[in-house]
This record gives sequence, structure tokens and C-alpha cells, in this order.
Amino acid sequence: MPPAPDTREGRQFGAYRIIHSLGAGGMGQVYLALDTRLGRHVALKFLAPELISDEVSLMRLVQEARAASALNHPNILTIYDVGQIGQEHFIVSEFVEGVTLRTAMERGLITSDLAIDIASQVASALSAAHAAGVIHRDLKPTNVMLRPDGYVKVIDFGLAKRLRPSSAETMTGGRDLTKAGTTLGTADYMSPEQARGEEVDCRTDIWSLGVILYEMAAGSRPFEGPTHNHVLVAIQDYPAPQLPAGKSIPAGLHGVISRALAKKPKDRYGAVAEMLVALQAIAGIVSPSGSRVRIALPARRVNYRRIAAVCAAVLLVAAGVFGWWKWRQPQWLHLEPLRQLTFNGRTQLDAISPDGKYLAYTVGQPDGQQALYLKQIDSPTDELKIPPRKITYGGLTFSPDNQTLYVMEKDETLVGRLYAVPLLGARPSNPIIVDIDGPISFSPDGNQFAYVQYETDNGPGAKQTVSHLIVSSRDGQNRHRLLSASDMIIFRQPAWSPDGKRIAVFIKHSGVSGWAFLDLVKLDGTESRRQIADWRSIGQPRWTVDGKSLIVGAVTTYSEPSRRYQLHQLSITDGTDHLLTRDLAAYTEVSLPSNGKAVTAVKTDSRAVIWISKPNDFKHGDTVPAEAELNPSLAWADSGHLMVDSRRNGFPNLALLDTQTLSFSSLTSEQFVEQDVAAVPGTGGRSVVFASNRSGYFHIWRFETDSNKLVQLTNGVTYDQRPSVSPDGRWIVYTSWTQNVPHLRKVPAGGGTSIPVGSFNAQDAQISPDGKSIACYLQIPATGKWLTAIIPFDGGGEPQALPEASSQFRWLPDGSLAAVRTDSNGVSNIWQIPLNGGSPLALTDFEDQSILAFAWSPMADRLACLRAMVGADVTLFKTAN
Repeated sequence: MPPAPDTREGRQFGAYRIIHSLGAGGMGQVYLALDTRLGRHVALKFLAPELISDEVSLMRLVQEARAASALNHPNILTIYDVGQIGQEHFIVSEFVEGVTLRTAMERGLITSDLAIDIASQVASALSAAHAAGVIHRDLKPTNVMLRPDGYVKVIDFGLAKRLRPSSAETMTGGRDLTKAGTTLGTADYMSPEQARGEEVDCRTDIWSLGVILYEMAAGSRPFEGPTHNHVLVAIQDYPAPQLPAGKSIPAGLHGVISRALAKKPKDRYGAVAEMLVALQAIAGIVSPSGSRVRIALPARRVNYRRIAAVCAAVLLVAAGVFGWWKWRQPQWLHLEPLRQLTFNGRTQLDAISPDGKYLAYTVGQPDGQQALYLKQIDSPTDELKIPPRKITYGGLTFSPDNQTLYVMEKDETLVGRLYAVPLLGARPSNPIIVDIDGPISFSPDGNQFAYVQYETDNGPGAKQTVSHLIVSSRDGQNRHRLLSASDMIIFRQPAWSPDGKRIAVFIKHSGVSGWAFLDLVKLDGTESRRQIADWRSIGQPRWTVDGKSLIVGAVTTYSEPSRRYQLHQLSITDGTDHLLTRDLAAYTEVSLPSNGKAVTAVKTDSRAVIWISKPNDFKHGDTVPAEAELNPSLAWADSGHLMVDSRRNGFPNLALLDTQTLSFSSLTSEQFVEQDVAAVPGTGGRSVVFASNRSGYFHIWRFETDSNKLVQLTNGVTYDQRPSVSPDGRWIVYTSWTQNVPHLRKVPAGGGTSIPVGSFNAQDAQISPDGKSIACYLQIPATGKWLTAIIPFDGGGEPQALPEASSQFRWLPDGSLAAVRTDSNGVSNIWQIPLNGGSPLALTDFEDQSILAFAWSPMADRLACLRAMVGADVTLFKTAN
């Protein structure tokens, strides 16, 4: 029997609107909600229905709110409110974006360094709680949250006990909700005294933290057994096993864990603050702006002489640790723009030679072809190395000896090939590697290189992409897989460290949302992963000369335009992010010579306008300044309004453009990414669909503008985008990315189960005016080439390829297609493409600018185009400390 639908999702509880479930705990369900008064996300924890009539459970809910709300600490979950609506009882807390420590451990993400950092932050939280007279009593990995920015949050004080009653509890007759001789908590993490049902104090939390620290370091719990009782016996009677040999465990950690897991409370640390100091001494957690971990000591009789001695010792250790930490930190760079190296305005890739004397770069042609050029940095002459061809270049890499340029290219079959092109010779006819998906990175000695390969696993169940990091000898032979992952996507650009010991790659979980990680892979295949924020887009990393940081072009937030890459310097020690550029241009394809004294990058500037034609006159129109996104939205809401991408509210949302007054107003205005908008026919723009990450993943939503009603139409661990609505308003066809593979699906416009449209790899669907066909960008099964094609609405039959049409297309009322064509000067126009094989016909006669998107009005009497002048050339920066 299928599970009953969740009746809370979408409902309003006081000021809080439920968005979706986050999961279930021992006492009830937790939801993500929007605080409509303050416009922020919160978490709502509801008491399970079967516990509502239980007085003790209700009191525990209130106790959790009181215990946590009495604590003010960056590592403790903040409680905002406690409420009751009818028979529903709930706590309102801050929403912690991230995963539990349990999830992180199951994914193998916890290194020894990270384990000490996590334990230190948990110890800091417990120290503050104990100082306020609160014992957690249920500390375990599921009650520890890890945020993307590195902060740890201790949650769930439902079993917390006060060492002394608060004033509120005294006034209301507060009492402990456990009886002598009872055991509350999770067996695996209980202290011996807690397991026996005895009175406990702050040292029971020290024991639990010791178990967690052991589990993070060893990969298993110290006390295990087939049953609950076996575990309790082991906790009380058997010593903790030694940490397993062979693991990279820092010196001193054995002693910290051993003392925390002493059977007798008196043999453990007297206060968690002492354990924190010991952890800090091991790891050297010192921050230039003050420690991230703040110790809150409980009130006690002060022994000033002892404190002075301890402080002197701590300062001595801290000085040494600070020096060690300072040595590990990179030299933060300052980039000074030196000069522009190319002047074609269409540069796509670049690479500077290790000796800094040569620059290789590719230039995109308006007809889709690409050419490869080579030039000496100090010469104005550019040599055409490989003439324009119908090819896509995916990577340029000079060999360490400056003699050879390694070129990765893909033809229309999308199969990557690597060629070794001599600087003083022609491109050879035979590749040294076939089936490669990104640029290579050489080892310092030039004998090996690393690259990334993707393959589709067509085994049982859904297709999935498997990522491989491969190391090859310089001649393309002797290849072996250093790392393989089916649950993670390895970004296509590796970077071999200057000392030759590690290869840096960025990785992300296959589900589209989630944290990005910097993965440092040793040559034996072992990894060291460091969390970075959930960066929107990440380019190719390059090591700095000292081997302590990476320079990379990235878009770090969803509030920034998706194409505005800025240059960042990322410390591999602690993940510190140092911004190197901050302007309206975009910087991609970073490259450094071996001495690190310069940086090259492709600098892209764009200025966009929306052009709106006069009625039935596609030669003349009006313009208004616009924003140029990488995948722009442009659609008519009704005959007088356009729906466009806009960041006017500070976040990528949707706006309405009045085509008469040329003024903008908000269509959506919340802190989510809304894109790919389309109107539902026959509603006059009162009903629209778009893609949004409101649910955590990008899904398709329907929005009724009159009532502000939102309906989520798709769900799952997918990236859903580009909806198209059938002429009768009944169906939404959209692109769904699963495991990095696009395909088409359709869902009823009122909501329901989605179904696949054909079995092709396809994207960007447009439904025909008669509702019988779909135009899409599709991979032809027989050839593997991507072309604009027509398929039946039900997805059956063979596709009709349209080689005359570009990847930007829209239907015309007569059943023909309109598509963008760009000439050799970079000027785009709209052309009518007959489906019967007739000659294309130009509909516009623009003399400048490219067309990024276009849309016909509902009556097809007006045309709107998002037009831009985009320039991309190589800039050379000088590095300075």
C-alpha cells in the first residue's frame, strides 16, 4: 500500500508556510518552512500524532525549546518559537542547510583533520550548555549537523537535563522528565552511568563525544553488539578497543579518546572545556580573526595561580601552533591586470606555456566552427595552428618541457579525443587517447598526466553516469583508474600538484543540489576531501607555486549571474576563499606559468538589451536594457507583457516587462532561483510555469498570479528545466536531467505523475501549435550527433532531423520553425525554417549583436529578442603578494 500523502506540506501554521518534509525523528516530523513575517527559512518540528495525548512527550517538546533557547552559541541550534495550532504542537528553529554527521560518515567524507574540527566545535557547544546548567544526554551523529560553510550545529535537546532549574521552570513547576533507574538516550552513545540509570552530570556528554570522535577516526563504534543489551553490557564492562592500526590518526588523539571513554566519570576530563583545549593542541585550530571555537566555562572557584600557569602553557603551545598554521597558509595573491593578449572577441579556451613565452587559444566562429591559434606572448603575430572546423575544443595543456600542446577535442559524436600537437609541427592524424571528457594535467616531471572520463552505466535500474579520474603515461599508454565514483560527479578539470603527490579535483553528489567538495587524491587512490560552499559553477583549478592553494574561476552563490565567474584563491589547508577579482566581467579558463608570476584568463564582457518589434513589423522596434544570463528566459505573459530573468530583487527571479511603458515589475521575489518561465495558454498570463530550486532541487512549479498559489509539479533527485505548455494548457513537457543525462518528460498541468516522452537523450522541448509534435534538441541514436529534430507528442516514431535549424528555435503559427542564425561577423537574425525542406527565409535584418533568446507574442504579431554584444579575450594578470 502506498504511503499516505503528507497533509502538512503546503499548509500555513500561523506565520509559517510548510514547504516540504526534511525527515522524521523519534518524536515526530521535521519540515522546511517559510517564516512569512520575516521572509526567512525555518525548521518546524511537529510532535508525532500518537504522542500528542502523552503529557510527558508534550513536556519534553517544551523542555527542548526551553533548554536550547536558553543557550546562545554559534554551534547550538537556535530556537525561535514554540507553537500550537489546533492539535498540532511544534517547535520553530533555525533551518540548518547541510547534512547530519551520520550522513557525512556514511559517505566517507570525514578525514582525521575534519573529525578533530567537528569534535572541537561540538565540545565548544557542550561547554556553553554545561555553563548554562544544561546536559544534552542524547549526543550522537544524527544530532550533529554539518553546514556547508564548515560550522557545526548541535541539535535536539529533547532529552536535555538541567543541573539547576531555570527561573521559568521554577515558576512553572518544571521537573525532570526521567525517573531514577530509567535509561533514556541512544544505547551506542550512552555513558556507563547513563546505561545503569544512575544520576548523570556533564561528564556523560564527554563520554558520548568520545564515542563520536572514536567513530569518526576509526570508522566504527567502540562498543557494538547484536542487540541493545549486548551494547549496554559492552559499555559497562569492556574497555574501549584501540584505534585500528594503519589509519592516518594524529598523534595525541588516542589519549584524548581514551580519557573521554574512561569507565569512571572521575577519570574523564573534569569539564568539556579541558577536552576542547586538548583537541585544539592536537590540530592547531587557530584563526587569524580569532578562534571559530569559543569556550564557555562554567562558574567555579577560581584558582588564579593555576590559571596563570595553564594560560602560560597554552600561550606557548598556541604560539607554536600559530607558527605552524601560518606556515601552512598560502601567500595570498593580488592580481594586477597587465594587458590584453587577444583581440577577436570570441576566445573560448586559453593556456599559457610553463615558461610563460607562448599562449594557445581557441576562437569560436559564428557558424559554430572553432579554430586553434598559437602566439608568442611578446609578439603581436598570431599563428593559425589548426584552421576552423566543426569541432568543440575541451582543453589545452602545454607539456612541462614547452615542446608540445595537448589538445582535447570533440566532434558531433561527442567522443573526446586527445592529440599531441608539436609547437613546430602540424596536428597528427591519430589521437593518443580516445574517450576523454576534459583537459589533461601533467605531473611535474612530465611523464604522466591525469584526466577525467565519464561513462554511462546501463545496468539494472535507471541510467547513471560513472566518473573516473585516470592517470596515463605521456604517450597515452599504461592508463589506470585512480578514482571512480557513481554517486559523485568528478568535475572534468583535474590539477596535478607542484610536488607531484596529489591531484586536485572538484566533486559533487550526483543529485544536482548539495555541497561541492575539493578532493585531493593521492597517487595510491586515497582521498582527502574538504567541503566548500555549494558553489553554483566551478571552472578549472590551477595550483599556486607554493602548493598551498588553488586559483579557480567560480560563481559562488545563486544570487550572482550564472555566467559571472570571478577568480578565487582557495586554501587547501582550511578552505579559506580569497577573492581575486570583483567586477562585472567573467573570468574563465585560468592558466599559470610554472613560476607563478602571471595568470591568464578569458575575460568575457556582455551588455544586453531586450528588443521588441512593432506590431507586424519585424524590422523596427524599441529596446530596453536587460540582463544577460547564461540560459536566459524570455516569454510573453499576454499581448502586452513579457516575462524575463531579473536580479532586481537581489536574487535570480522573474520580472514582468510592460511593452508599452518599458517598465519592469516583479513576478516572483523570494530568495530562490526562478528561471525558464512559460505562460499557460488561455489564462492571459495569470497562470505561469517555471523552474525553481524552492524544494532544494530544480523542479517545475505552477504559479497562479491572482491568488499567489504555488503548486510543485515535479519532484525527485533530478534537475528539471525548460518547461513548454501544450496549446490546450493540459500538459507540461520539460527537460529532466538524471545522473547528468537529459531526457524529456511530461506532467499534467494541474499536477500528477510525470511520464517519459520517448527514450531519446533530448532537451529544450517546444510543443507545436497543433499539439501533435515536439521540436527539441536531440541526440540522433544512429549517429550520436545532436541536432534540432521533430518527434511526435507521445514520443514514439523516428525523429525528423532539421539540420538547417540551430539549437535556438520556436514554432510559428503556420507550423514552421523559427530559428536563430549567426553570420561570420557574429550578427544574429531570426530565420523561418520550413519543415518540408524548402529554403530558409530571413525574418529580421539586424546588423549587429547576437540573439540570446527570442519569443513570439500570443498572436505572433510581435517579436521579442534578448540581444547582446559579448566580447571574450585573454587577459594577462601580474601576481603580487
